[in-house]
Amino acid sequence: MNNQQLYKKNCLWLKATIGENESSRILKAEAEVRVNNEMININGKRVYEDVRSEIILPVMLQILKPRNIRHAKYSSDDQSKNVNDIAKSVISSVDEEVLKTLPLADKAFVSKENKSNQNYVCLGSMTLLAFEELSKEEGSKNLINSGGLKMKNINSITLIESDTENLHLLLNMIDIEEFVSMCKIKRIGFHLIVEEDKDRLIEKIFNYFTEVMPCQLFRLSMVKEERLNSILIAVDSWLFSESGIGYRSYASLGFTTDEINQIVNGSINYGRKGRFKHLIKGSLVDNLASQAIVVASGPSLDRHIEWLEKNCRKFTIFASSSSVKTLLRNNIACDFLVINERNVIVYDLLKELKCEYSKLSEITLICSDTVDPRIPSLFKQVVFFQRPRSSICALYSEYSDSMLGSSGPEAVNCSIETAYLLGFKNIFMLGCDFGARKRAYPRSEDAMGPSPRALNLPVMGNLGRTVFSQPSLLMVRDSIEWFAGVYSDLKLIRCGEGVELTNSKTIDILDESVSKRFVKDKIKISNERLLRNCIERNNPQSAKEKIPQYKRSLNKYCKDIMATIEEESDWNIEFERKLKGYLYWSLNSETEPFYDVASRRTMRFCVFHLLHTLYDNADSIEEFKIAKKEFGKSIKQIEEIILIILKAVEKYAEHSDKGMEDWSPEVIKKFIV
Repeated sequence: MNNQQLYKKNCLWLKATIGENESSRILKAEAEVRVNNEMININGKRVYEDVRSEIILPVMLQILKPRNIRHAKYSSDDQSKNVNDIAKSVISSVDEEVLKTLPLADKAFVSKENKSNQNYVCLGSMTLLAFEELSKEEGSKNLINSGGLKMKNINSITLIESDTENLHLLLNMIDIEEFVSMCKIKRIGFHLIVEEDKDRLIEKIFNYFTEVMPCQLFRLSMVKEERLNSILIAVDSWLFSESGIGYRSYASLGFTTDEINQIVNGSINYGRKGRFKHLIKGSLVDNLASQAIVVASGPSLDRHIEWLEKNCRKFTIFASSSSVKTLLRNNIACDFLVINERNVIVYDLLKELKCEYSKLSEITLICSDTVDPRIPSLFKQVVFFQRPRSSICALYSEYSDSMLGSSGPEAVNCSIETAYLLGFKNIFMLGCDFGARKRAYPRSEDAMGPSPRALNLPVMGNLGRTVFSQPSLLMVRDSIEWFAGVYSDLKLIRCGEGVELTNSKTIDILDESVSKRFVKDKIKISNERLLRNCIERNNPQSAKEKIPQYKRSLNKYCKDIMATIEEESDWNIEFERKLKGYLYWSLNSETEPFYDVASRRTMRFCVFHLLHTLYDNADSIEEFKIAKKEFGKSIKQIEEIILIILKAVEKYAEHSDKGMEDWSPEVIKKFIV
């Protein structure tokens, strides 16, 4: 079979396998390929003289010694604590108190590393030629086999391509149907990701590894073509960057301790008899004449504070968490304060700020339903929103109309999303820097509370100069870029110097002519009109019934995952596919109860790390068996800790004679005995 016949065969198989539309998208290249022994010509031009020396051997060397992306693992010597003491330490904690106390978090298990079950990520279509040769020559004394690597040690192969012409070339050289059949026989997963746009390609890669095959993130082994195009070079850089797939996937898991506390806070907030508003989408008749200003506490805020003081009454101002102190200190009246943190320190800071500025209570608070239950009482008007991936959001799914797009990771993300939800399509960003020009000046001098920032990552700034940031702040920026990309009618304008932000325009608002044009004809919308669609709805009785149903779902989750683990005698690709269902953040099916989603969201951070340790103990059948036993003990311990805390919440709700207005972390702890 010559290369043209092979290509036609591959095209027919792909169309039958992935469908007409998808195959047409990735098979649109029309280059004329000629393969003559080791030489390759495309459209009459020689592109490879010797395929083996130019492609196969360099990739084989990488297969033998790949660059690895691995998640860090928790280890601890703290396994001897009493479960009641652990439960008390979890209440209001910002640390991961649960995971470090589990039996499988012992250093004896965590220190292991799985040398088998390799998950290869291949950048560039031609890398697949090396794997094909490896499969055909297994048992011979070739480069790879002499290095000790066998096909049986490969768990999966994910091929990533941005150039359809390069894929076209591969399909002239390899029988893809035969290769995939070989993978199935040898229990090797194979997946192909093709996308020409860099940002969409990165999102497809991220979604595949976090939502479809999350266990492969335990270790990704990277190989790449010698000749990468600019898009795959950018993807390679992103994969290994400090804000790349490792950090982002880790952040997307949430924290079990955090999820437990959000359930506690949300249960109290929803369980009270008071009626709070819930954020609902609004609309403005004249979007051009109405403008929102979203304020964050980046250092550039200070430089523009006088301009804001002069013009604040012409705009609707959303203050993001800590920036509110800077605004109050400069006598700037903001319309909304947006908060998404559940940390108890936020309550302490706001209480202190209210003593200093009594008009704080006049500002409408827009906050997550998971904030410290003492915070709403500091304000005259409160509007709740939901965080889309939180356990409490699934538990109280009847309020899903108030769910934001991402609602994080910081309050500034929530401010932008809230402003858009209320109808603003034009948003001006002040102090939204995501970094700083000077590391010694990381935020506004009058910003509320402490906020240690390392700012140890030099990146390109929006004014063409280097600024300093850190992965957490880049995540904030990335989330805003995602939101602005999804909602294409949103127009973002910013001023000041900070990290680059796509989908936005930078202006110098301190330029008198620019300011004059910007302010001209702006009409401020009243808060009453903005919130007219928001509804007042609270059902304490419904809240009371939630916890028992959640506990039943939690028990089912724990039993099911322990049974799934117990069935397996080794680590394999089919096992990984089963485990995806225990880590997925959304509905596994249209009929799945929301209580099951809530329990899975609570558990998945700890479960991910426990499975990582289980994976690293899978080299030996005996070690895997022991680790499975400790996995079961760990799952039971997590369930017990959660049940102890929820029982304390139920007792408190039953015995509180002040409508739960006397809530505090210490009060809850008293009911843990």
